[in-house]
Amino acid sequence: MQIFLRSNETHVLDVTGEETIKDVKQYICEAEQIEESEIRLYSAGSLLSEDSLLVGHLTSAEIDVNVALQGGKVHGSLSRAGKVKGQTPKVEKKEKKKNKTGRAKRRIQYNRRFVNVVQTFGKKRGP
Repeated sequence: MQIFLRSNETHVLDVTGEETIKDVKQYICEAEQIEESEIRLYSAGSLLSEDSLLVGHLTSAEIDVNVALQGGKVHGSLSRAGKVKGQTPKVEKKEKKKNKTGRAKRRIQYNRRFVNVVQTFGKKRGP
């Protein structure tokens, strides 16, 4: 049986099915020159942390190898995430009048421009 280990490079490991996850970690450590405490192995999206789990019982023949990142301070606090949205009161939408279209809109334009016109002094403005 072959297991594909995806890290910086893809490694193919021939196994009999009796190996544990610890054996796989040791192989990766030797191949990639990484400490065993920094490696995390994932199979089908779930973390493989138990050293007693046999490789033959895995659901997938692919194992992803991830290296732990150096920790640091997160910018901002996650305890305040979503605070503003939670404090903002919900305001219901107001009902608006429907805009007129077609013949009715043209009629209103005509009345504004030509019928209800008040003569003023000075230069004519508008269209």
